[in-house]
Amino acid sequence: MSEAKVYSERLGAISDAQFQAVADRLALGHFVEAAPVTSGLFGQNVFMTTTTGEYVLRGAPHWVKRLGEKTYRPNDRVQFTAEKYFAQQLHEHTKTPVPWPMLHDQTSDILGWPYLVMTRLAGTLGSEVWPQLAEDQKERLLRQIGETIAAVQRAPLGPLAQIQPHWDEFMCAQMRGCKARHSRLGLSAWWVQLCHC
Repeated sequence: MSEAKVYSERLGAISDAQFQAVADRLALGHFVEAAPVTSGLFGQNVFMTTTTGEYVLRGAPHWVKRLGEKTYRPNDRVQFTAEKYFAQQLHEHTKTPVPWPMLHDQTSDILGWPYLVMTRLAGTLGSEVWPQLAEDQKERLLRQIGETIAAVQRAPLGPLAQIQPHWDEFMCAQMRGCKARHSRLGLSAWWVQLCHC
Protein backbone atom coordinates (compact mmCIF):
# COMPACT_ATOMS: atom_id res chain seq x y z
CA MET A 1 0.00 0.00 0.00
CA SER A 2 1.49 3.33 -1.03
CA GLU A 3 1.63 6.37 1.21
CA ALA A 4 -0.63 9.34 0.64
CA LYS A 5 0.65 11.82 -1.93
CA VAL A 6 -0.01 15.56 -2.19
CA TYR A 7 -1.49 16.34 -5.62
CA SER A 8 -2.16 20.02 -4.87
CA GLU A 9 -1.95 22.24 -1.83
CA ARG A 10 -5.72 22.59 -1.72
CA LEU A 11 -6.49 18.87 -1.98
CA GLY A 12 -3.72 17.83 0.38
CA ALA A 13 -2.54 14.23 0.62
CA ILE A 14 -4.66 11.48 -0.95
CA SER A 15 -3.78 7.80 -0.69
CA ASP A 16 -4.30 5.07 -3.29
CA ALA A 17 -6.72 3.46 -0.81
CA GLN A 18 -8.84 6.63 -0.83
CA PHE A 19 -8.86 6.71 -4.64
CA GLN A 20 -9.92 3.06 -4.61
CA ALA A 21 -12.69 3.85 -2.12
CA VAL A 22 -13.94 6.58 -4.49
CA ALA A 23 -13.79 4.15 -7.43
CA ASP A 24 -15.67 1.52 -5.42
CA ARG A 25 -18.38 3.93 -4.33
CA LEU A 26 -18.96 5.22 -7.86
CA ALA A 27 -18.56 1.82 -9.59
CA LEU A 28 -15.54 2.95 -11.61
CA GLY A 29 -13.53 -0.28 -11.46
CA HIS A 30 -10.07 -0.71 -10.02
CA PHE A 31 -7.90 2.34 -9.32
CA VAL A 32 -4.77 2.38 -11.52
CA GLU A 33 -3.05 5.73 -10.94
CA ALA A 34 -3.44 9.42 -10.19
CA ALA A 35 -1.55 12.43 -11.49
CA PRO A 36 -1.52 16.11 -10.58
CA VAL A 37 -3.24 18.64 -12.83
CA THR A 38 -0.62 21.25 -13.67
CA SER A 39 -2.97 24.03 -14.83
CA GLY A 40 -6.06 25.68 -13.41
CA LEU A 41 -6.76 28.30 -10.79
CA PHE A 42 -7.66 26.66 -7.51
CA GLY A 43 -5.92 23.28 -7.29
CA GLN A 44 -9.21 21.40 -6.94
CA ASN A 45 -8.53 18.75 -9.59
CA VAL A 46 -6.51 15.56 -9.86
CA PHE A 47 -6.41 13.12 -12.79
CA MET A 48 -7.57 9.63 -11.84
CA THR A 49 -7.27 6.54 -14.04
CA THR A 50 -9.20 3.36 -13.33
CA THR A 51 -9.81 0.19 -15.28
CA THR A 52 -12.95 1.81 -16.73
CA GLY A 53 -11.35 5.01 -18.04
CA GLU A 54 -9.74 8.36 -17.37
CA TYR A 55 -11.40 10.78 -14.99
CA VAL A 56 -10.95 14.06 -13.17
CA LEU A 57 -11.62 14.06 -9.45
CA ARG A 58 -12.64 17.54 -8.31
CA GLY A 59 -12.61 18.13 -4.58
CA ALA A 60 -12.30 20.59 -1.71
CA PRO A 61 -15.27 22.76 -2.79
CA HIS A 62 -15.30 26.51 -2.33
CA TRP A 63 -16.78 27.05 1.09
CA VAL A 64 -19.41 29.69 1.52
CA LYS A 65 -21.10 31.52 4.38
CA ARG A 66 -24.83 31.98 4.40
CA LEU A 67 -26.19 35.40 5.32
CA GLY A 68 -25.78 35.97 9.04
CA GLU A 69 -23.29 33.12 9.51
CA LYS A 70 -19.87 33.79 11.00
CA THR A 71 -17.98 30.70 9.79
CA TYR A 72 -17.50 28.84 6.51
CA ARG A 73 -19.05 25.42 5.98
CA PRO A 74 -16.31 22.87 5.21
CA ASN A 75 -18.81 20.39 3.76
CA ASP A 76 -20.70 22.90 1.67
CA ARG A 77 -22.51 21.41 -1.32
CA VAL A 78 -23.26 24.55 -3.34
CA GLN A 79 -20.28 24.61 -5.76
CA PHE A 80 -20.43 21.01 -6.97
CA THR A 81 -24.23 20.87 -7.01
CA ALA A 82 -24.22 23.93 -9.28
CA GLU A 83 -21.41 22.64 -11.49
CA LYS A 84 -23.16 19.31 -12.02
CA TYR A 85 -26.49 21.01 -12.76
CA PHE A 86 -25.01 23.38 -15.37
CA ALA A 87 -22.94 20.62 -16.98
CA GLN A 88 -26.09 18.50 -17.30
CA GLN A 89 -28.01 21.37 -18.92
CA LEU A 90 -25.17 21.95 -21.41
CA HIS A 91 -24.92 18.20 -22.10
CA GLU A 92 -28.66 17.89 -22.74
CA HIS A 93 -29.30 21.15 -24.62
CA THR A 94 -26.13 21.94 -26.58
CA LYS A 95 -23.50 20.20 -28.68
CA THR A 96 -20.77 21.65 -26.45
CA PRO A 97 -18.39 18.94 -25.23
CA VAL A 98 -18.77 18.74 -21.47
CA PRO A 99 -17.51 16.13 -19.03
CA TRP A 100 -20.54 13.90 -18.58
CA PRO A 101 -21.60 12.06 -16.58
CA MET A 102 -20.55 13.96 -13.46
CA LEU A 103 -20.75 11.78 -10.39
CA HIS A 104 -21.31 13.77 -7.19
CA ASP A 105 -20.62 12.28 -3.78
CA GLN A 106 -21.99 14.72 -1.22
CA THR A 107 -20.50 12.85 1.73
CA SER A 108 -17.14 13.60 3.31
CA ASP A 109 -16.20 10.24 4.80
CA ILE A 110 -13.59 9.24 2.18
CA LEU A 111 -11.70 12.46 1.43
CA GLY A 112 -12.86 14.88 4.10
CA TRP A 113 -15.04 16.88 1.69
CA PRO A 114 -17.66 16.32 -1.04
CA TYR A 115 -16.29 15.68 -4.54
CA LEU A 116 -17.17 15.26 -8.21
CA VAL A 117 -15.73 12.66 -10.57
CA MET A 118 -16.14 13.38 -14.26
CA THR A 119 -14.95 11.97 -17.56
CA ARG A 120 -11.61 13.44 -18.62
CA LEU A 121 -12.04 15.20 -21.95
CA ALA A 122 -9.37 14.79 -24.60
CA GLY A 123 -7.72 17.90 -25.94
CA THR A 124 -4.92 20.41 -25.71
CA LEU A 125 -4.83 23.75 -23.92
CA GLY A 126 -5.52 26.57 -26.36
CA SER A 127 -2.61 28.55 -24.92
CA GLU A 128 -0.27 25.76 -26.01
CA VAL A 129 -1.37 25.67 -29.66
CA TRP A 130 -2.45 29.25 -30.39
CA PRO A 131 1.03 30.61 -31.26
CA GLN A 132 1.54 27.89 -33.88
CA LEU A 133 -1.80 28.35 -35.64
CA ALA A 134 -2.05 30.04 -39.04
CA GLU A 135 -4.30 33.11 -39.25
CA ASP A 136 -7.10 31.23 -41.03
CA GLN A 137 -7.01 28.55 -38.31
CA LYS A 138 -7.24 31.22 -35.62
CA GLU A 139 -10.23 32.79 -37.38
CA ARG A 140 -11.95 29.41 -37.67
CA LEU A 141 -11.27 28.65 -33.99
CA LEU A 142 -12.59 32.04 -32.87
CA ARG A 143 -15.73 31.50 -34.94
CA GLN A 144 -16.25 28.11 -33.27
CA ILE A 145 -15.75 29.67 -29.84
CA GLY A 146 -18.35 32.33 -30.69
CA GLU A 147 -20.83 29.68 -31.86
CA THR A 148 -20.25 27.73 -28.65
CA ILE A 149 -20.81 30.80 -26.47
CA ALA A 150 -24.04 31.55 -28.35
CA ALA A 151 -25.26 27.96 -27.85
CA VAL A 152 -24.44 28.11 -24.15
CA GLN A 153 -26.32 31.40 -23.79
CA ARG A 154 -29.41 29.82 -25.40
CA ALA A 155 -29.37 26.79 -23.05
CA PRO A 156 -32.35 26.72 -20.63
CA LEU A 157 -30.38 26.93 -17.40
CA GLY A 158 -33.34 27.65 -15.14
CA PRO A 159 -33.49 29.52 -11.82
CA LEU A 160 -30.51 29.19 -9.52
CA ALA A 161 -32.80 28.35 -6.61
CA GLN A 162 -33.39 24.94 -8.25
CA ILE A 163 -29.77 24.09 -7.55
CA GLN A 164 -29.59 25.11 -3.94
CA PRO A 165 -32.32 26.92 -1.98
CA HIS A 166 -29.94 29.55 -0.58
CA TRP A 167 -28.10 30.21 -3.87
CA ASP A 168 -30.20 33.23 -4.91
CA GLU A 169 -29.77 34.74 -1.46
CA PHE A 170 -26.00 34.15 -1.58
CA MET A 171 -25.60 35.57 -5.11
CA CYS A 172 -27.68 38.66 -4.31
CA ALA A 173 -25.49 39.35 -1.29
CA GLN A 174 -22.43 39.08 -3.52
CA MET A 175 -23.98 41.44 -6.08
CA ARG A 176 -24.88 44.00 -3.40
CA GLY A 177 -21.26 43.87 -2.21
CA CYS A 178 -20.05 44.45 -5.79
CA LYS A 179 -22.43 47.39 -6.23
CA ALA A 180 -21.19 48.96 -3.01
CA ARG A 181 -17.51 48.49 -3.95
CA HIS A 182 -18.04 49.88 -7.46
CA SER A 183 -19.98 52.83 -6.09
CA ARG A 184 -17.19 53.69 -3.63
CA LEU A 185 -14.65 53.49 -6.46
CA GLY A 186 -16.84 55.48 -8.85
CA LEU A 187 -16.81 52.65 -11.42
CA SER A 188 -19.60 51.63 -13.76
CA ALA A 189 -21.15 48.30 -12.77
CA TRP A 190 -23.76 47.67 -15.48
CA TRP A 191 -23.59 43.91 -15.00
CA VAL A 192 -24.71 44.03 -11.39
CA GLN A 193 -28.12 45.31 -12.53
CA LEU A 194 -28.96 41.64 -13.12
CA CYS A 195 -29.56 41.30 -9.38
CA HIS A 196 -33.27 41.42 -8.56
CA CYS A 197 -32.85 41.94 -4.80
